[in-house]
Amino acid sequence: MANAARKQQKPEHHEIAITRIVNATPDKVFKAWLQPGHLSRWWGPREGLQDFSTPHVEVDPKPGGIFRTCIRSPRGDEYWARGVFTEIDPPRRLGFTHGWENEDGKSGHERLVTVEFAATVDKTRLSFRIGGFESIESYDSEVEGWNECMDRLVQCFADGRQASANRKEAQSFMTPHIRSRFARSRIYRRWRRKPSDGVHRQVRNREEGRSRTAPSL
Repeated sequence: MANAARKQQKPEHHEIAITRIVNATPDKVFKAWLQPGHLSRWWGPREGLQDFSTPHVEVDPKPGGIFRTCIRSPRGDEYWARGVFTEIDPPRRLGFTHGWENEDGKSGHERLVTVEFAATVDKTRLSFRIGGFESIESYDSEVEGWNECMDRLVQCFADGRQASANRKEAQSFMTPHIRSRFARSRIYRRWRRKPSDGVHRQVRNREEGRSRTAPSL
């Protein structure tokens, strides 16, 4: 009975709300959403214990500016999404639309994302919300993926990868000798587990030209 009543609710009434504590100041966490070098390190869900990668990030951080990404699954499937910024209030609040691109490269149904950043001692209380879903099924399909995405953001600051991103951006000021030593010093950890299912929407796989389903994000 409860499930039947839930199905009758309008999908726009459903909103994914996620709260995380991030081990960094609001200014640093805010920048992690707007700088491609930062964003590419945590944007996207997971398959099992393997992270999606983000080979393309296009950000124009101003109201009306574009927000476009491509995430790639561990199996090589690519999923493109785009939107526009609706609000930029550093380092307190961020707003943008988000929609999966269809096979013609155009954005499908768009939802509204809002992110709030509140200082708490030397950390940040991050409040993420996305609403305006076209169906209950699409809402259900994205809950896990967005939670995984926020977990990856928290982990980036917990294990120092964002600090590594800052160092990488500064490499252009290093001498070739120092840059070479820095590159050799990096260590990458790879996690392995059988990929999990959780796919719901059709999008384009640009490498193979086949129709794929969008991940839960």
